[in-house]
Amino acid sequence: MTFSGVKGTVSIATILLIPTRLEEEYPILLFLVAGVTLLSFLTGLVVLPKLSEKKEEDSRDHLMHIAILNDVVTQLEKDLKHSKQKAPLYAAIDNYHGRIENRILSLENKEIQRDWESLKLLIISIENDGLEQAFEEGAIRERGYQVYQHYLQNLQERVNRNLSSRFTYFIIVSFRMMRLLLHEMLTLGSGFRTWRKGETRRLEAIDYDQIAALYLSNTELIIESLEELKGVYSSSLISFIQESRLRETAIITSGAFVERVINRVKPNNIDEMLRGYYLERKLIFEYEEKHLISSKYAKRMRQNVNELESYSLRETANTLPYDMIYFARNR
Repeated sequence: MTFSGVKGTVSIATILLIPTRLEEEYPILLFLVAGVTLLSFLTGLVVLPKLSEKKEEDSRDHLMHIAILNDVVTQLEKDLKHSKQKAPLYAAIDNYHGRIENRILSLENKEIQRDWESLKLLIISIENDGLEQAFEEGAIRERGYQVYQHYLQNLQERVNRNLSSRFTYFIIVSFRMMRLLLHEMLTLGSGFRTWRKGETRRLEAIDYDQIAALYLSNTELIIESLEELKGVYSSSLISFIQESRLRETAIITSGAFVERVINRVKPNNIDEMLRGYYLERKLIFEYEEKHLISSKYAKRMRQNVNELESYSLRETANTLPYDMIYFARNR
């Protein structure tokens, strides 16, 4: 209001109510009020456009941030052609895809974020129905069933309950737990006995194939269900989820689908992550030099990369699962 001159207008209206017989004071008061009003209008003309430009600049910076992360992924994917042990590099690529997804969603308003959480619950429901049906039809064995249940548990934990409907969350999770308990009863508690004894039976080739086939089948159902909801939810959000799902489906060809998507096993990929951070810093410099991002935002991005790099250097990860996969497939 101050910048738009409203207070000056009120001041003029007030000064006009003062009796004009105050011969000495009235001209001075009128001059001061007119000066304040003029100054407020001029300030508004100068300041408001600057504020608008800053908002547009911030929006552009965020979009350029996503572009930089995409460029890093593109370069890491090129590195795959020259890498013998691809699993750590795949993990680095998955890490950047996760950052891109989080960055895109963080730019959306609360309504879109709530819709995203609601659609997560829908996906969990479809996945669970597909898993139970596959087991009933003998399309997946007990060990594969337990691994897929672990995947559903991870999906469930990634739902933001502050944004999703608590009632819907409770219904879907309760229904899933009831079906899991029913499964344990029908199989005489095989999963519970395995957990209690601390057994970790290795997946066989048939289990990998069955899990991948189930994921593909569920993906088809999810894509179709989301397509039917385009009139209910934002089309861009639906397309984003569909593309994300298809991208994960494409990982099947990498040979480490279960480890990357289902179990989310993280190898010791510090060298690959450092490579990613190096590329990210390089791209930040290039974008800043071309004036695609502001210097202030570039500085903030570098600080973020430094923090992520420090965290990666401190983090310890178990490489055994990936090492075993690599050894088994190359012996």
